[in-house]
Amino acid sequence: MRKIVWVVIFSIISAIFPQAHAESSLGSQIAEKAWSELQKNSPKSYSKVAPNVSFVVAPNSDPKKVKIAENQMIFMLHYYEKYIPAKTPITIWIWDAQKDRAWYDAALKAGLTKGSYQSISLDSRHDSGATGATQDGSQGMELLEIDLVSDQYPYVLYHEITHVSQFPLVSAKNMPCWIREGMATYNGFAVEGRISQPVYINNMARIIQRGLLYAAGDTDYKSAKAQFWVDYFKDNELRPISKCKEPQDYATGAMGIQYLVGMYGFDKLYEFLAGLDAAWKPECKTDSADIVPCSSWKGVFTKTFGVTPETAYAGFGSFIVEQIAWGQKQTIQTVDVLRKKYPQNYAVPTFTIPASQIRAGSTCTKEKQVATVNKVKVTCTKISNFLFWSVSPVTESVNGQTPATGKPASKTPAPVQTQAPKQNPDEVFGPGGLCDIEGQYLPTEKGDVLLCSPNAGKLRWAATSDPLPTNGIYPGMKCDSLNLIIPSATGKNVECTLFKGKKVWIYKS
Repeated sequence: MRKIVWVVIFSIISAIFPQAHAESSLGSQIAEKAWSELQKNSPKSYSKVAPNVSFVVAPNSDPKKVKIAENQMIFMLHYYEKYIPAKTPITIWIWDAQKDRAWYDAALKAGLTKGSYQSISLDSRHDSGATGATQDGSQGMELLEIDLVSDQYPYVLYHEITHVSQFPLVSAKNMPCWIREGMATYNGFAVEGRISQPVYINNMARIIQRGLLYAAGDTDYKSAKAQFWVDYFKDNELRPISKCKEPQDYATGAMGIQYLVGMYGFDKLYEFLAGLDAAWKPECKTDSADIVPCSSWKGVFTKTFGVTPETAYAGFGSFIVEQIAWGQKQTIQTVDVLRKKYPQNYAVPTFTIPASQIRAGSTCTKEKQVATVNKVKVTCTKISNFLFWSVSPVTESVNGQTPATGKPASKTPAPVQTQAPKQNPDEVFGPGGLCDIEGQYLPTEKGDVLLCSPNAGKLRWAATSDPLPTNGIYPGMKCDSLNLIIPSATGKNVECTLFKGKKVWIYKS
């Protein structure tokens, strides 16, 4: 009887003062559900239908490395086969030796659309992989090096193939940076750790400790409040897709995607992507390099997930704060250590490598010979003394920032470009280029001074004879007390405002 009384008393006390739940090994129940969804979504077997992929390999590449990389990418295409129809044409270029630099550049000129080729910009690129639209309508992927021993392998391959799974459903211009890159980052790391939870934990800790550290900027990310991350997502909505920041947008977006996967599952993510192009509005079209995703994505988000993006952001913020607290307790291990502890995690099935096919950007042997690829006519064309199949090759290397759209190229060949297009003025970092804060001054390397001023409805840098202010306060400078209003050195009142996650002085309207 006494035992029963104590049980009753303990039950009453527990009801009044709930005990804290045992800490999740993944930091939260949402993270646990994301892990469970990963297990549920990871195929246990793969169809015998080979992906419609063709590899274009530079002649001096290491054949052993190439074979391993090719097998990994075929594995990922099979992994995503419920989202990527097997018939989807995919072309993957591989460059593994510096002596093939000119060959590779010519192959990409021949195979990619103008915007995709410009965005790759081999002269300034430091990434190991990229994706872009091809001239024959295939989904294109460019592997710029093969590094099988770095802590980015096989993550980079998984990240880029995730983009390949996105683009048959939606063009890149209709996805905000946090969705496009966050999904590829989360999926890439998650699939890498799909078998062994310690590897998954290590990858999530890397996103937190390394990515969020940079995303927070001057703010200590360990103590950042939920609203800080909510504001980050709001600001990110207006970031041009050609200016997605790595690792900032990649890491923060990955946390948002992990939240969505934990709350709604992978299938909902792809359902969301599938609805974006249909909701795109003609009035959102722009010829500017600074393409901002059409706001119609918000309606698709609300319809798919049952909450507005703003409501979801509140959930993201709380989730990120919770995961940061968890992530600080994790010790990041090297991939070499993890491979020794969990070798099964890094093993994938062996697949047959498909034979090479004629594709825009693949090699040919007889100049001016004509063939048809994906119902598109291609011609064997000489580019930099190499012969490649092409619809309309880009003849000048341009270090522009025009983003890849991820959509099929036009079936009507465009005229051959005879000279490099002029750089979009919005992309110029200098007089005429876009700026953010009216009244902000900027010294140049030449000793000139630029002033951010209104120009035809936009803020642009303009040369000024004003000396660079050396005392007082002017727009763009950091501040401490939000909503404080004082006179500035320019004579106008400025207000301490939260702008893109930072406290700065801005003219008070």
